[in-house]
Amino acid sequence: MRRGNSLKFLPMLSSIFLFSRFFIYVQYSIVRDASCAVVPSWQAWKCFSLRRHLMIIESIDTDTEVWRLSPIALIANPGPSGYVDLLNGPMDRGWCAGYMCQERISTFFSVVVTGMTYEMAMTSTPPQVLCLHLPHSPSSEAVVLRIFFPKPQRYDIYVDSVFVPPANLNISAAGYQLLPEDPTHPQAFLPTLDNVVGTNYFQRSAKLVHVVLRGGHVLDIKTTPVITLTSGLMVKEDEFYEQNLVMNLANLFEVSPDNIRVISVMREDSKRQQGRLEVGIVLAEVMVRMCVGGSGLC
Repeated sequence: MRRGNSLKFLPMLSSIFLFSRFFIYVQYSIVRDASCAVVPSWQAWKCFSLRRHLMIIESIDTDTEVWRLSPIALIANPGPSGYVDLLNGPMDRGWCAGYMCQERISTFFSVVVTGMTYEMAMTSTPPQVLCLHLPHSPSSEAVVLRIFFPKPQRYDIYVDSVFVPPANLNISAAGYQLLPEDPTHPQAFLPTLDNVVGTNYFQRSAKLVHVVLRGGHVLDIKTTPVITLTSGLMVKEDEFYEQNLVMNLANLFEVSPDNIRVISVMREDSKRQQGRLEVGIVLAEVMVRMCVGGSGLC
């Protein structure tokens, strides 16, 4: 495992993610505090108060050897005083010297300090199944991870192969429906270190999956075949009906209306004139669950 020490080594997605957060990370490598001191004979730092643990980040996809995820930016204590640790991954394990046969196992061994919050971004699109665990840590040790996913899809969390619903699941609604973000209370659904393992929330505005990881458990983040889109509709405001939107999208994608959920509907202030009718702009954010490979399994 090799580590970089300059922002110029940040992957493109990580750079966009970091700088969009308006932070300048001037400290590199594994997080340190005032108790840390350099030991010249070790050529390393020695820390006395931080609880360091091994965290394994692993792609379970079939293309784990050819789809490159690194460098991975792992940011401890996000903010101006944060530390960026760049995980570059293992070397090529292919048998030939050509570029086309390069193979790298997408397993990354990182060192984290429990009791902290970490943000993580990858070079390319994250895998369909991302596995995380603290293999040598007790269940009392935990970290909160905020993982950058550039696509607004549905991300399901499994702890030891058991599904964990998101914190904003609408339990009073039929089926799988999520409560929208509250602009007046943006921290409402964010998990904390006191929550149980697997507590999760996908913050759509920041494209971050927030999840609690504890020792003694294997946590999987699985990307569900869902399309989420925002559609601008030019209709009379008093004639906008959710069911019409659902049926139109069902016909467009050739799926059952039961696979479509309207997440939020927002009216814009702008209005346009069409003939003698005043038409308002309505933005509807919807989630479309697609069948897998035409199998009918949705």
